[in-house]
Parts: sequence; C-alpha cells; structure tokens
Amino acid sequence: MEKKQKTIRLLNRSYVVNVTSAEEPLVDAAVEAIESKLAEFKGKFKTLDDVDAAMMCCLDLAADLLTVQDGLKAAKADALARLNDINAKLQQIA
Repeated sequence: MEKKQKTIRLLNRSYVVNVTSAEEPLVDAAVEAIESKLAEFKGKFKTLDDVDAAMMCCLDLAADLLTVQDGLKAAKADALARLNDINAKLQQIA
C-alpha cells in the first residue's frame, strides 16, 4: 500500500506521520485516545505540565497494551490446548 503524509496534533503541536489508507483511521483513533488520556490526567492533576502528562499517558497506554497482549497469549494457549484435545479425540475415532 502506498503511504501518504498526514498531519496530526497532540498537545498543541503538529506532527507529520506516514500512513497507509488502512492505517489512517487507526492513527485518528489513537490521537483521540491520547488526547482523552491527556485531558484526564491534566484534569486530575492541575499542576501537571505537558511532558509529565504525556509520560503518564504513555505509561497508562503501555500498561493497557501489555494487559491485552497477556490476555491474547492466554487465549491463544487455551485455544491451542482445546485444538490438541479435539485432535486427540479425532485420532481415537480414526
């Protein structure tokens, strides 16, 4: 897929990123999620500057990502175990 340049804004700063047409909605959703988290932290902690808010946002989003990745690993292991059980039962029938 061909990439195009897209300008996004975070913390009143512009950034140019290269995205495919498939990635563009994901980047837009990511910007919205980041802006929402930033607003949440800045609302809770009135003295938080932009850099500290960005770091808290990164930490929070990274923790969410790792939680989801762990859940996917567990689900994959469970599915593999079930498939192995099914294969063993099919072997008994054959």
